[in-house]
Amino acid sequence: MNFGLIGLAVSVGLLILVANIGAQQQSLSWGGYYLDNGTHYLLYEGPRPRPKPAPLHLQRHPNFKNISTNPFINSVSTLNEFPNRIVGGHRVNVCKDCPFLCSVHYEGYFVCGCTLVSRKWCLTAHHCKFGKVGLYSVRCGTTQQKRFGQLRKIRLIVANAGYNPNTMTHDLAMLKFKKPMKYTKCVQKVLLPAPSSKPLPNVLDIWGWGLTSANAVNVQRYALGARVKRVDPKECRKDYASAGVKITPDMVCARASGKDTCSGDSGGPMTHNGVLVGTTSFGIGCARPNYPGVYAKTRSHIEWILNVMRKF
Repeated sequence: MNFGLIGLAVSVGLLILVANIGAQQQSLSWGGYYLDNGTHYLLYEGPRPRPKPAPLHLQRHPNFKNISTNPFINSVSTLNEFPNRIVGGHRVNVCKDCPFLCSVHYEGYFVCGCTLVSRKWCLTAHHCKFGKVGLYSVRCGTTQQKRFGQLRKIRLIVANAGYNPNTMTHDLAMLKFKKPMKYTKCVQKVLLPAPSSKPLPNVLDIWGWGLTSANAVNVQRYALGARVKRVDPKECRKDYASAGVKITPDMVCARASGKDTCSGDSGGPMTHNGVLVGTTSFGIGCARPNYPGVYAKTRSHIEWILNVMRKF
């Protein structure tokens, strides 16, 4: 269900370019870029060097069609119909069910989900960033991803520097709005968990606008939700080992019969009683019984999230 998405074809070049910790050159896709204390990348609007002719694979208008939530498992093609829906989900009332659910847009196109964590910040997946900061916007407080609610331009993107595009570890980024959101009945920050060693809840809710199936192509305007069950880490590691994918302690796996996140849901929230448990990251296909959806565990990254909000 996640749009987690940006695929091997066109966008993989961009993804690797900005994710490379050792990169010394500024990417022409960003106004500014540096590694700060090894904990996050700071991406911002600022003076840019005179553009050089871009390689053919770095197009100004990214083209990608999301098929899977892991950009390194499935490829992408064209972006004329941006797919999005949750597999096996039901229509939700954002104001009542998930006022923290927001949508991320790039040049007006819906690309990912995100979670409101304060009036100034939302949390999304690291792989959802692939272009100029100033071309991103976030919409909150509406069931429709393209209409109504509150729309904000993005001033700053702080991405977790521990992210590895090959393993999808630490797949998180924070987006700061140019203008704070106004809290209303339909716009509220999510509850963040306290650091704890207690077992995670077994029953979880997932939210987003992702594909209703891996083969779906029609755009879904309305947010959907679904209830899934947490998968034991040992079982999840075993499931993904057959595909050569390593599940790490900073990830949470969840599934239910016929229900999952899919392309277009990347960066969206997984919650329990309004508390953020995870952020949609990747999967193999959508709602495939042998491959649960994988989420970046909030509890493992709570200090990073709080530090970003304090520092920036």
